[in-house]
Amino acid sequence: MRRLLKWLLVGVFSLFTLVILAILALVLFVDPNNFKPRIEQLAAEQAEIDLRMPGDFSWSFYPYLGIQLGEVQVRPLSTPDAEPLASMQQAAIGVAVLPLLTGEVRASLIHLIQPEVFLHRNQQGVANWELIQQSLVTDSTEDAVTESVTPETDQSSSDLAINLLIDDIWLDRARVRLLDEVEGLALELSDVSLRIRDFSLDQPFNLEATARLALAEPELTLALALNTGVQLDLAGETYRLSQLDLKLEAGFPELLAAPISMQLKGGLLANMQTGKIELPLTLDLSAPRWADTELPQLDATRIRLQAGLDLSAEQYQLELFELSSGVRLEPQARMLPMQLSLQALADLANQQASIQQSLSLDQLQQQLQVNVSQLLDDPQFSGKLQLEIPQLRQLLTALGIELPEMQDTTTLSRTALNLQFSGSTAKLLLPQMHLVFDSTQFQGQAAVDLEKLAIVLRLAGDELDADRYLPPPTDEAVAVGAAEVEASDEELLPVELLRSLNLDLGFTLDKLGIAGLTLEKLDLALLAQDGLIQLQRANLDLYQGQFRNQATVDVRDETARLQFSTRLQDMNLRPLLNDLELESIPLRGALNINGDFRTTGTRMSEWLAGSNGKGSLRIQNGAITGVNISREVCVAAAGLDGRTSQQQWSPDTEFTSLLADIDLINGKLHNRELRIAIPGFEVSGLGYYHLVDENFLYNLGIRFTTDADQHACRVSPNLAQVRWPVECRGSLAGETPAISCRPDTRAVTDVISGMLRDTARREAEQARAAAEARAREEAAAAQRRAEQEARRRIEQEARDRLRSLSR
Repeated sequence: MRRLLKWLLVGVFSLFTLVILAILALVLFVDPNNFKPRIEQLAAEQAEIDLRMPGDFSWSFYPYLGIQLGEVQVRPLSTPDAEPLASMQQAAIGVAVLPLLTGEVRASLIHLIQPEVFLHRNQQGVANWELIQQSLVTDSTEDAVTESVTPETDQSSSDLAINLLIDDIWLDRARVRLLDEVEGLALELSDVSLRIRDFSLDQPFNLEATARLALAEPELTLALALNTGVQLDLAGETYRLSQLDLKLEAGFPELLAAPISMQLKGGLLANMQTGKIELPLTLDLSAPRWADTELPQLDATRIRLQAGLDLSAEQYQLELFELSSGVRLEPQARMLPMQLSLQALADLANQQASIQQSLSLDQLQQQLQVNVSQLLDDPQFSGKLQLEIPQLRQLLTALGIELPEMQDTTTLSRTALNLQFSGSTAKLLLPQMHLVFDSTQFQGQAAVDLEKLAIVLRLAGDELDADRYLPPPTDEAVAVGAAEVEASDEELLPVELLRSLNLDLGFTLDKLGIAGLTLEKLDLALLAQDGLIQLQRANLDLYQGQFRNQATVDVRDETARLQFSTRLQDMNLRPLLNDLELESIPLRGALNINGDFRTTGTRMSEWLAGSNGKGSLRIQNGAITGVNISREVCVAAAGLDGRTSQQQWSPDTEFTSLLADIDLINGKLHNRELRIAIPGFEVSGLGYYHLVDENFLYNLGIRFTTDADQHACRVSPNLAQVRWPVECRGSLAGETPAISCRPDTRAVTDVISGMLRDTARREAEQARAAAEARAREEAAAAQRRAEQEARRRIEQEARDRLRSLSR
């Protein structure tokens, strides 16, 4: 036994000696530099590559057996004077010596020092790598033909087992440059280092890497540092990254005043046999400093991610996504905390998916739930959205948003939104919507046709005081507003937008306060399609009256056409004018208006100038305030009679009804017949009102009626028959309308003079006729007397003759 052991030791020592001697012979008697010319020649002949190896080649004996290469350069053979496509300053490849004695080939190191790749496309569009590709494609085709007729070798016949273990893999200071003169692109990836120690296919090993990326236009820099543990189980098809630590620093001067840093930590576990992948990650980002200080500011951000993928079951789950940060919209505002969380699940096998998301931004709280079915065939989804802001004004102020001045500073308090939705890729349904805005609540439904971009909306609200949100009224604001309205002649009708609309809208509101008005029972319905917009109804109740309107805007042709119909019934006019602060308009009563009007164009000036239509106006039991037409007429009538009126008059002109028919012709309102029924008087007349100039002129005729109070307004019978003309003229332009009404005394004088002349003529004719009648009567009487005297004489003569005969 001892002798056997002795011979074994002698054999092993002898074998080791022979190996050492063989290696010494290889190192001492074989110079690898002698092969460089042949290698360069083969590269040129076989691959059309200009391969240059100016560096020295040398052997290494211990602790590893290998070769060290000096500088190597590669160029396309057609451009030998160009900058190298690829180059390397030094390389070393070796295997461990001692494992060779046991028949195991174990790589000791692979070192690549300062490798460099230069990719260049010139102004003619020729790229240096394309020249290499052309030759490689040709060679690969020839090799494929050769391999097709080469008998296969039995790779299992090798007795030498190769266990892929590498003690040290080192890529040091690598660089890649890209210069594209056609696109004007210059990019450089430099200081690329990769270090792997104890590389193995079945044992964990550590990987370290660094790199820098630089882009010339736009200027961009990126620094990367990676440190992670790696485990590759090829047999079990399991791959793991543990203690992952990736650091990035990015510089972008156009956007960032200072570089931003990012750090990614976590790991990765992938089992490809079971198809399961686990991905726990944490990303930290530093607070960015923007070059533009007006941009919103973000606080340092952390993102936590926990994801699980089951490829075999086709299930993908985002177990956790949390984002923690802060936002500041204005420099003077405070940083508001922000939290975002998300959970999601996609089950492709069952074609289902679900999402749960929540957002917290200071006071704002938002939640979203979505469920999806038929995910791959015809996705159908449903869910709900909730939003709650206890104090909207405080939130907007904290965000640095400057709010306009409002009449009520307690507005913008609670805001809430709750809606349910469902749909598909073709449509979206909102069967339930609930919106709370301060003390106003809205309920509604909506539908959206995503293919036709058609929207159907129904919304109903209770009470809204819009004046609370408007700025306080000021005289200056009113003056400026009036000046702007007068001077503005801009396009008010967005024709192209209206042609694209596809809407079916319905809106109701129980009560609305706006501009000092109180409106009730608002009911709006609008249809818009293919350039035809129909306001089917715009109804409301105001001041004990009912207001009903319809309108049409037709932009299907080149010329926009507008039509408007309005019906107003029994509206109390005076409270309306008072609430509008139009006390200077001297009217009160129950107002009724009917009208159908049309116009063309897209500007206010075109609408006014081109407006046409017919309408009627009626005011019942009303008054023209500030002027008493009865007093003016009675005083004038008394003056014509040579008297003075002692009646105490009211300051207003009371009337039982005011009727007017309106013809609108090219922006001018013509009143062919105006009738005002004033107790004891009847007013009639005609006039016009110009919509553009805002001036008017009415000629009124006033006469006494049979119910006139003769004691209050005593006039002669002749004057009682006179129709007294009164002229009212003025303008409604400006802040204070100018209106004046006065009797036309000249016209009255002309009328009375005519009446007196007619009376004198009639009296003269009557006197002449009476004289003629008296003369005729006297002549007849004289004739009768003469005839009587003649008869008497004849009779006497006859009697006398009879007597004479009788004698």
